[in-house]
Amino acid sequence: MVGDVIATKKRIDVTWKMLKDDEFKLILDTIRANKPYFQVEYPGPGGQQTMTCYNGDISATMGPKINGVRYWEEVSIGFIEQ
Repeated sequence: MVGDVIATKKRIDVTWKMLKDDEFKLILDTIRANKPYFQVEYPGPGGQQTMTCYNGDISATMGPKINGVRYWEEVSIGFIEQ
Protein backbone atom coordinates (compact mmCIF):
# COMPACT_ATOMS: atom_id res chain seq x y z
CA MET A 1 0.00 0.00 0.00
CA VAL A 2 1.32 3.44 -0.91
CA GLY A 3 0.02 6.79 0.35
CA ASP A 4 0.83 10.45 0.00
CA VAL A 5 0.39 13.20 2.55
CA ILE A 6 -2.10 15.60 0.99
CA ALA A 7 -2.44 18.16 3.78
CA THR A 8 -1.69 18.78 7.42
CA LYS A 9 -4.68 19.95 9.45
CA LYS A 10 -4.66 21.87 12.69
CA ARG A 11 -7.01 20.82 15.47
CA ILE A 12 -7.85 22.89 18.51
CA ASP A 13 -9.68 21.29 21.41
CA VAL A 14 -11.43 23.79 23.66
CA THR A 15 -12.76 22.89 27.11
CA TRP A 16 -14.82 25.04 29.45
CA LYS A 17 -14.96 23.86 33.06
CA MET A 18 -18.47 25.24 33.56
CA LEU A 19 -20.95 27.11 31.36
CA LYS A 20 -24.41 28.45 32.07
CA ASP A 21 -27.13 26.91 29.91
CA ASP A 22 -27.58 30.10 27.85
CA GLU A 23 -23.81 30.37 27.22
CA PHE A 24 -23.66 26.78 26.00
CA LYS A 25 -26.72 27.35 23.81
CA LEU A 26 -25.12 30.46 22.27
CA ILE A 27 -22.02 28.44 21.31
CA LEU A 28 -24.12 25.64 19.78
CA ASP A 29 -26.40 28.08 17.93
CA THR A 30 -23.39 29.94 16.52
CA ILE A 31 -21.85 26.70 15.24
CA ARG A 32 -25.15 25.55 13.68
CA ALA A 33 -25.82 28.93 12.03
CA ASN A 34 -22.41 28.96 10.34
CA LYS A 35 -22.09 25.35 9.14
CA PRO A 36 -20.37 23.77 7.40
CA TYR A 37 -17.33 26.03 7.92
CA PHE A 38 -16.74 28.99 10.19
CA GLN A 39 -13.83 30.99 11.53
CA VAL A 40 -12.35 30.62 14.99
CA GLU A 41 -9.89 33.11 16.46
CA TYR A 42 -7.55 31.78 19.12
CA PRO A 43 -4.29 32.69 20.86
CA GLY A 44 -1.35 30.99 19.20
CA PRO A 45 2.40 31.25 18.89
CA GLY A 46 3.21 34.83 17.88
CA GLY A 47 -0.24 36.23 18.70
CA GLN A 48 -3.86 35.79 17.65
CA GLN A 49 -4.53 33.24 14.89
CA THR A 50 -7.59 32.69 12.74
CA MET A 51 -8.62 29.32 11.36
CA THR A 52 -11.44 28.32 9.03
CA CYS A 53 -12.76 25.09 10.48
CA TYR A 54 -15.61 22.74 11.21
CA ASN A 55 -16.48 21.29 14.58
CA GLY A 56 -15.63 17.82 15.74
CA ASP A 57 -17.21 16.05 18.67
CA ILE A 58 -19.07 18.10 21.25
CA SER A 59 -19.27 16.66 24.74
CA ALA A 60 -20.62 17.99 28.02
CA THR A 61 -21.79 16.78 31.39
CA MET A 62 -25.01 18.11 32.81
CA GLY A 63 -24.13 19.99 35.97
CA PRO A 64 -26.13 21.40 38.84
CA LYS A 65 -29.08 23.72 38.69
CA ILE A 66 -28.33 26.74 40.88
CA ASN A 67 -30.94 29.45 41.53
CA GLY A 68 -32.96 28.17 38.58
CA VAL A 69 -30.01 28.22 36.16
CA ARG A 70 -28.76 24.95 34.61
CA TYR A 71 -24.97 24.61 34.37
CA TRP A 72 -22.93 22.35 32.09
CA GLU A 73 -19.55 20.99 33.14
CA GLU A 74 -16.50 19.95 31.11
CA VAL A 75 -17.91 21.24 27.82
CA SER A 76 -15.47 20.21 25.11
CA ILE A 77 -15.47 20.99 21.38
CA GLY A 78 -12.86 20.07 18.79
CA PHE A 79 -12.28 22.53 15.94
CA ILE A 80 -10.63 21.02 12.85
CA GLU A 81 -9.08 23.07 10.05
CA GLN A 82 -10.86 23.00 6.72
